[in-house]
Amino acid sequence: MVKDILWLMLNTFKISFSKKINLIGIIIIPICAILLSIMVSTKSSSNPIDVGILDNDKSSMSKDFVKNIKSQDDFNIILVSEKDGENKLTAGDIDCNVIIPKGFEKSIYDNRIKKLYIKSLKGSSATAWVDNYTNIYLNNIMDTFKASGNNINVFNKIYKNSKVKALELNIEKVKNKAADKEITSRSIGFFIMIVMMNASISCGFILKEKKNRAYLRIRSSKVSSKSYVLANIFAGLVVAAVQIFAALIIMVGIFKINTYVQFWQLFIILLCFAISAVGLGILIVSFCKNSNSANYAITLIITPSCMVGGCFIPTNLMPETIQKISYFLPQKWTIDAIEKLQNGSSFASISSYILVILAFAVTFFIIAAYGFSRDQNVKIFE
Repeated sequence: MVKDILWLMLNTFKISFSKKINLIGIIIIPICAILLSIMVSTKSSSNPIDVGILDNDKSSMSKDFVKNIKSQDDFNIILVSEKDGENKLTAGDIDCNVIIPKGFEKSIYDNRIKKLYIKSLKGSSATAWVDNYTNIYLNNIMDTFKASGNNINVFNKIYKNSKVKALELNIEKVKNKAADKEITSRSIGFFIMIVMMNASISCGFILKEKKNRAYLRIRSSKVSSKSYVLANIFAGLVVAAVQIFAALIIMVGIFKINTYVQFWQLFIILLCFAISAVGLGILIVSFCKNSNSANYAITLIITPSCMVGGCFIPTNLMPETIQKISYFLPQKWTIDAIEKLQNGSSFASISSYILVILAFAVTFFIIAAYGFSRDQNVKIFE
C-alpha cells in the first residue's frame, strides 16, 4: 500500500508540474496573494483610526469631549448623524462610531455617568484605542466631580479652569500589539481562504487524471481507492506545506510581523488545517460527475464557509445562529486556536482544537474514499 501511495504521488507531481506555468499557478501565485494581503494590512494599520461621532447630547461637556478627541493624532474624527453614521460604518468609510447619549452631561451631575456607546464591524482592533481614550477621559471627569465633594458649583469651577488637563499626558510611543495581532488575524484569515482554495489543487490533480483517462487506468489496476485518496491528500499536503512555510518565513523574516505565536506552533496549526482543506477538496471531487460541477461546488463552498468561519469578520460580531453554525467549520477552530495562543495560552491547551481540525480531515477522508469506491463514472468523465 505504501509503495502504491508513493508511486501515485510521484505520478501526480509529474503530471501536474510537467509545465513551469503550473508551478507558478499552484505555488507562486497563492504565496504572492498572501503577501499582498500582509502588505495591505500593514499599510492600513499605520493610518489613523477613522472615528465617527454622533453627539445626541449637544451639551458643553459633550462638545468638550469632541474637541479633545479631535486633538489626538491617532484619530481622524468625522461628525455624523444617526443615519449617516450607520451608512459610513457599513460602507467602511469609518472604523467605528462613538455615540454620546442624550443626558450625558446631566448624568455626570447625578454621579452616574452614562457610558459612550462604540459600534464597529472590525472588532476590538478598531475600538480598543478609542475605548481606552474615552474611559480615561470619563474617569478623569468623575474623579474631578468626586474631588469637588459632588458639589456642582465647585465642580464647574474646577472643570472650567482645568478642562480635564489630566489628559494632557507625556506620551511615549510603545509598540502597538493590538495592531500586530490585527495584521496577523487579517493575514491568517486570508491565508486560510487561500489554503481552502488550494484544496482545488488536489481536486485539480484528480480532475486532470480523470480527463486524460489516467484515473481509468489506475482504477483498472489493483490500486485501492483508499491508496488513491491518500496519495492525493499527501500530494496536496506537500504543496500546502511549501506554501505555508514560505509565506510564514516572508511574514516573519522580511515583514518582521510579530504574530505572538511561535513559528512552529503556527506552522503546525495551519498544516493541520491544510489537511482538512485538502480532504474537503477530494471529497468534493469524489461525488462530482464532471469538472464543471466540481469547480462550481468548490466556489460555492469555500467563500461562504470562510465568511461564516470568521476569516474576514470575527464570529462574535455575527448573529447567534451563524455563530453556532461556525462550530461545524474547521476555519473557526483554526482561527480560535491561533487567537488563544496569541492571548498567552500554551500549545498544550489548544490540543483539543487541533484534534477537532484533524477530525474534520478524517471525516472528509472517509467519505471521499467511500465516494471513490462507488464511482462508476470513470469512463465518461469530462
